[in-house]
Amino acid sequence: MRAVFQKGAVDAWVIWDPWLAEVEASSGARQVRNTEGLVPHYTFYLARRQFADNEPEVAKEALDELSNLSSWANQHQANAAAILSHSAGLDKRIWQTTLAQLPYGVERMTEQTFREQQKLADTFFRVMFAQRPGPRIKNSTDNSDRSRGCFRLKFLAISA
Repeated sequence: MRAVFQKGAVDAWVIWDPWLAEVEASSGARQVRNTEGLVPHYTFYLARRQFADNEPEVAKEALDELSNLSSWANQHQANAAAILSHSAGLDKRIWQTTLAQLPYGVERMTEQTFREQQKLADTFFRVMFAQRPGPRIKNSTDNSDRSRGCFRLKFLAISA
């Protein structure tokens, strides 16, 4: 899609960071609109229910470590950018731009998050991005103890 955009065959491209920062820096493209105020964007950590039920301490330890790594990356953005640059093959400056715009973090799921995701699933069905009604998001979790794997990752916002 990038090649099609850069050739001018399409006028707009929906992309997210760090690739948004990279294409802005390399081609002079500009952001026309981001999704702020339109749709929420989260990245979720998912686990099979059997794992979450049978290994809650392992799941908690993994999330705690991700939280620690997130804090470290936020406090050491130049070092984190160097690591991400090496693993993703994007220039360190691109990652520094990305990290400065939206920090990492791990948060517990909230009722609002469940409502937002349900609304999004229903919208996809309504506009026919999905062939059948969206799942009941809240039913997909262990409602008796949300600490077992219902966390969201604050990461990169989708931008257009």
